[in-house]
Amino acid sequence: MKNITKSLLMIAAVAALAIGGTVAYFYDTETSTGNTISTGTIDINVNGGTWKEQAPYALNDMKPGYTDYINFKINNVGSNPANVWKKLSDFKTARNERNTDTVANLEDAIVYDLSVKVYAQGGESPLWFQTIYTDADGKTLSEIYGGETGDGVLLGMIPAKGYMEVEQSYTMESTNDDNKYQGETMTFDMRLFAEQLTNTVTMVHKTGSDWDDIDQDSNANAVLTYKVKDADFKYDLSVAGLAVNTNYVLVTGTNPYSGTDTSAIRSFTTDGTGSFSVSGQAIDLNNSVENAKVWVILASDWNETNMTGWHGASYLFETAMIDYYDTDL
Repeated sequence: MKNITKSLLMIAAVAALAIGGTVAYFYDTETSTGNTISTGTIDINVNGGTWKEQAPYALNDMKPGYTDYINFKINNVGSNPANVWKKLSDFKTARNERNTDTVANLEDAIVYDLSVKVYAQGGESPLWFQTIYTDADGKTLSEIYGGETGDGVLLGMIPAKGYMEVEQSYTMESTNDDNKYQGETMTFDMRLFAEQLTNTVTMVHKTGSDWDDIDQDSNANAVLTYKVKDADFKYDLSVAGLAVNTNYVLVTGTNPYSGTDTSAIRSFTTDGTGSFSVSGQAIDLNNSVENAKVWVILASDWNETNMTGWHGASYLFETAMIDYYDTDL
């Protein structure tokens, strides 16, 4: 009986230890304190201030064949690179009190050109430049901005603390009925919109001595969508309007042709319509790229490390620079 009682007491003790007892193990704890997540800023000014603080621009005494300019500098005073768009809107034309004939819309008679140059903070030579419209394109204000409901024309990317010089010319074209515009005054609004550097850049065909003039008549284009910050360069690519069944390479760098920082993102071959697309791709570039260009070039002009030839008429060039930050570095 005593043995049975001792056994029951031992079982009860073990059960109590299993349920409510404690067992000591070696252990160590490390704590990271003060961790933060912070956001950057998007902030631009024009010519050192806000436009509402400056007198409106006035193009006076325009006549057929005359050209005048509105030039200004956009400063990116925020902490992040930003894409910038420009939009003209709210065109209103009126006759003066001495001429009350039927009003002809003056925006239909003004041919417009637009070009930009981008500089780093304190820079004297442009990092990047492009001509968006030229007089030769023959685009009027109404053709470019009439009925425009979006953010307007993409000017490009401005690095943090950098700046962009914008030049616009306004030419009154000569027609067989110039006199209908005599004595008119047109007012309009000009708006700039800055947005944090997004993950999409369009590449187009360009012409000109510096390959900076966007070819408004070309249907060739490519759209690269990418992760701005990640361990790998993750991207989608869509291409159209190139030569059929031809090998190309998508490259990036501050100067893909003569620079030492050029990287190939991928090679591809167009199909029978000159198109190509791929999504959900990733590549380890082993470096970050800042204020970089992206080009689609012929594979025959690439030797796996750099460009060896030049056939610019067959390439696609960026309409804004890109930044990519490799989180492994």
